Amino acid sequence: MSIIHSRLTNTWLSLAILVVSAIFLFFLPIIEAPDLIDDYRISKKPVKDTQAQVEGSCRVMRHILISCNASISYQPDPTEPQKVQVRREFSYLGFQAADSIAAVRSEKDMRLITTDLEIKHLKNRITVLVVWCLLFFFICFYTALSILEDLRFRKMLRSKVLLKPVIAEVTEISETNSVRFSTSIKGKKRIWNNAFRENEAPLFISTEANLALAVTLLNAPFILLLDEDFSCLDFTEEEEDRLRQAINA
Repeated sequence: MSIIHSRLTNTWLSLAILVVSAIFLFFLPIIEAPDLIDDYRISKKPVKDTQAQVEGSCRVMRHILISCNASISYQPDPTEPQKVQVRREFSYLGFQAADSIAAVRSEKDMRLITTDLEIKHLKNRITVLVVWCLLFFFICFYTALSILEDLRFRKMLRSKVLLKPVIAEVTEISETNSVRFSTSIKGKKRIWNNAFRENEAPLFISTEANLALAVTLLNAPFILLLDEDFSCLDFTEEEEDRLRQAINA
């Protein structure tokens, strides 16, 4: 029997998620690393700059992340009156936002300037950067595996395949008509997702327990949830009638 519609997840959407995550994974260290390196150099011999003017604030986000921004107006060369303004934006893990922000310079290199909070939470900020990078790495890794699996199944499903009927329990139907369901394979419960098209619905055989009819691909970890119109498989009219009679019996 041939599969007309595989109900696999949208490969283009997965590819878009992969590209966006890869961009963040690549550019996040490039954007954050220079400030962290300068702050590390300043932290070796920090000196408060009492002449610098600092305006900034911090706020608690998601109950655990502190996000701060500051504008520092200072003299790069103390012997010259010309002032320079720089902006600093940083985040660190914490539960209470700081009340004040002060400017700090390096005793070895007075051209370098930052805030006392950035020095105080330097290790914390490095940890946040590493966590974000790991998060985007795992998103890239998982999404890439998902795309490869989808492509492998699509190639496999182009030819006629051997299918076995199974009962699936539908647990969730999202607003985008993505159906989440579970089945037992070799005594182990597995959770799957099928992408239904607009105006399609699973072929329920028991609405009380949300049980629906599905088929599994022999010798491959693939489950296909059937729909009410039998549009995903090339059923004949006689086969459709027999299935309806069996379900309604």
